[in-house]
Amino acid sequence: MNKIVSIIGIISVVSVMLLSVNEQVQAKSYTSNYSDGYEQGKSAGKDDSQNNNGHNSKCPENDSLTWCLGYKVGYEVGYFANNAIEGS
Repeated sequence: MNKIVSIIGIISVVSVMLLSVNEQVQAKSYTSNYSDGYEQGKSAGKDDSQNNNGHNSKCPENDSLTWCLGYKVGYEVGYFANNAIEGS
């Protein structure tokens, strides 16, 4: 009986450790997606501003919500930072 309890305890500890690792991987994935979207959005916003294409922060289709949020924030930074520099 003690061996069964020990085995169940070990399995529980390993399960918790694996869940923790999975959460860390997911968190890194979210930040990576956000960062990729941010950088692409910032570049697109800067290009639109420099080329007088007008403001269009709409996310390209088929991207994750996290990537899209990063894209929108990056776009605003790229678009309006470029305008602020030119206006000063």
